Amino acid sequence: MSAVNSTLLEHSNRLEQLKNQESDSEAIRLRNENLELKKENGRLTEQINNLSCTLTDLQDKVKQAEEEKASLITAIWLLNKELGVNQPLNSSESTGEKINSDEADDCQRCQQLSRAYPDIPTQNRYSTLAISGPQVIEETVEAIQRQASGQGSQAIEVEEPVEAIQSQASGQGQTSTSIQDVDKSSDKPKSVLIIGDSIIKHIDPRKLSKKTVYKRSFPGKRVEEIHDEIDNIQMNDELSYVIIHVGTNNLSSESVDSCVRKIQKLALKTRRKFQNSKIGISSIIHRDDINVSAKLSAVNGKLKEMANNDDFVFIDNSRIDGTCLNGSKLHLNAKGSAYLANNFIKFIRPLGKQAKLQTGFLNPIHQLGQLLTQLTTQPTTIPLYKKPRR
Repeated sequence: MSAVNSTLLEHSNRLEQLKNQESDSEAIRLRNENLELKKENGRLTEQINNLSCTLTDLQDKVKQAEEEKASLITAIWLLNKELGVNQPLNSSESTGEKINSDEADDCQRCQQLSRAYPDIPTQNRYSTLAISGPQVIEETVEAIQRQASGQGSQAIEVEEPVEAIQSQASGQGQTSTSIQDVDKSSDKPKSVLIIGDSIIKHIDPRKLSKKTVYKRSFPGKRVEEIHDEIDNIQMNDELSYVIIHVGTNNLSSESVDSCVRKIQKLALKTRRKFQNSKIGISSIIHRDDINVSAKLSAVNGKLKEMANNDDFVFIDNSRIDGTCLNGSKLHLNAKGSAYLANNFIKFIRPLGKQAKLQTGFLNPIHQLGQLLTQLTTQPTTIPLYKKPRR
């Protein structure tokens, strides 16, 4: 009996040991699993924080993009207003606008001639007026010339631009008028070169002129460093204009006279290298990252005086203020770049040519009316349409 009891006791102890082992291993497994869950939770928390930061950055960028868009729209509106660019009369905003009396008279005169001579191309009188361009005017002139020659009228030679007919109407004209393309004898086309620091980096050369525009930007470089780079600029094209926009990197460490003297030295070297070019000195633009307002104004004032004395052209950028700067308070935002580009355009394009380059013909209908008026006042046999009596 004692042997049985001892066996049972031994088995009981063995079972107890097994239970303890199982509980220990289960606890270890649970602890390990809990540790893994904590690590996974930490990783997920970090990912959530990163995504939250990314979302915040994206929201800031969207907000900044909206502000840039609004600034760009404002800049475009200001540029259009300043340059006098009219919207086409067939745009959705101006469809309901009335045609002024001069255009209405011209249109009526065109209708009369179109009834008398059906093969003369004219605009549909029921359609809203749009900018037609020189091609329609040339076709109309050719048709009138064919009609005039076909009916034994006096021959009219058409070889000069419409401006010749306008001068003829003012008393300087002759019976024979010539219309040819504007200055085809302008030799080979000339190009434009822009030299500057990082302020010009957002200027798109393709939008400045129909001429080829080259841009040489040297971000972070001072005037004297850009002066040394002039020797490395090799141009195959003949340049008509060179724009120099430098100096902002010299403001903080140099005096007013030193800045002006270095810019003058750079401009003179540029003139010697590109002797047939007109040199434009672009004024230093306002900046808010450092307090140099007084020095900047003094430098620009002396630059203007120097430009006048040395036969350079001073490009005034005083309208570019703090609202035209991006977050760096130094470089330009979209609005500022638009203003700067507009100032460059004013220098590259003479005032008399800007309207033509911007819109082709601002009002070809009016010019066509003047042309027809001049032709009908000539001693020809072209009969004007008369309204039949009822």
